[in-house]
Amino acid sequence: MDELQRLLNSQTLRKVEDREDNKARGRLSHLYASVRRAFSEFLTIPTLVIAAFLALSVAVIWLDSMRIKHGWPSILPGSHESVQTLLGTIASAIITVTSITFSLLLVAVQQGAAALTSQVYDQFLRRRANQVFFGFFVGLALYCLVILAAVHPDYTPVYGAMMAFALTVVALFLLIILIYSTIDQMRPVMIVKSILQHTRRARSDQGKMLEHTWEHFPESAIVLPRARVPSKDSGYVTRIDVEMLARQARKEGAEAVGILPSIGDYVSRGEYVLELRRAQGGFTDRAADKLLAAIRLDDQRDLDTDPAYGIEQLVTVGWTSTSTAKSNPQPGILACLSLQDLVGEWFALDAKRQSRSVVGFPVIYTDNVFRRLLDGLESLTVVASESMQHQTLAAAYHALAFTASQDPRELGSRAADITLRSLTALGDHVFTQVLEDACYSLVDMLRHRGFPDAADKLESASRQLSSGSGELHSRATRSP
Repeated sequence: MDELQRLLNSQTLRKVEDREDNKARGRLSHLYASVRRAFSEFLTIPTLVIAAFLALSVAVIWLDSMRIKHGWPSILPGSHESVQTLLGTIASAIITVTSITFSLLLVAVQQGAAALTSQVYDQFLRRRANQVFFGFFVGLALYCLVILAAVHPDYTPVYGAMMAFALTVVALFLLIILIYSTIDQMRPVMIVKSILQHTRRARSDQGKMLEHTWEHFPESAIVLPRARVPSKDSGYVTRIDVEMLARQARKEGAEAVGILPSIGDYVSRGEYVLELRRAQGGFTDRAADKLLAAIRLDDQRDLDTDPAYGIEQLVTVGWTSTSTAKSNPQPGILACLSLQDLVGEWFALDAKRQSRSVVGFPVIYTDNVFRRLLDGLESLTVVASESMQHQTLAAAYHALAFTASQDPRELGSRAADITLRSLTALGDHVFTQVLEDACYSLVDMLRHRGFPDAADKLESASRQLSSGSGELHSRATRSP
């Protein structure tokens, strides 16, 4: 009996220890993810610039030592006291100006974020020019302090002082550029452009992954039993290592492996993320850990690898500015135009990608980018009706017409569905000439692409709105 009790106690203790180990690994994993995200978003370039300034200070100190050792003539007049005063003045001035300027710039960024979206902070930090500016000012201050610390009666850093003076002149000019660029970055068109650039790069990188994935399970694997792998952590899917996943699935005897979530989706602990098709039974926890290692989860989405996140940011900018909280139609129109641009660019690339025959181990992945893009256009039609901004709705209809003009019937079908859903609020708008042109342009395209029902209903609704022109109506009675 005592032996049984000791065995139970040892098993309980082992479970508690395993649980504590898992918690410790989880905390370390989240800490590592936070540090990695900080360096990927902002800290890498400033750290490299600061390291370059420290290396420069060491090189200049060595060069001044060689000047003293070989008796080279001093170019800079004055004693070591004057050099010390110069370096101290430069260091204190750079630190003061940097702290004041950065504080004012952050206030300007905060105002821009309040006017549009909190993603303005993200765009400001991700700009490489801003990262270089921050690193330059901090690195110059550290450089001056290092050179200043080396000054003594027997050592006058002539080259170091001259270099500090020259870099200060450069820093003051860069300060003007930084102020202008920050103000320029707060313009809606620049914010949308920055998000668009990041989204394009993310889709380009994602396209390399899609070239090695399949859209559906092969027929030979469909009839096989499936084994699903649940997630042992939670977070957003930021990266998927297709080669690693294929290698591990092949070792487990699988004929194919399916990735259930898409990049950008949130995965809860215990939610199934992988589906293996194989003839044999289950697999061990160790095998599951190796498979799950190919899918990276993070607390935040990554704009550099998640184009759907860029689409969401564009829609957020458009929604925030278009809604009655801001009533600014221009960013909403820019968001619609950007989404339309992405449809045309990505469709051409996707068509080329689908024409290629995928070889290798079947890794099935569902691409959710076009669905998220069309969902974004649908959201913009909703907020345009909420704020009665006919310009934004017209831009959204033009984008839907362009989407329907593409070859895949799935895009046209979703565009027709969005059109039908938007009719429930079309009567809230004044039927301006801009909106009328957009409506009939969408009608023509839907009818041309083989969606007569949606085209007829939109045309009928447009005629009803047009028939009330010249008569007195309220918002409640605008649509007869």
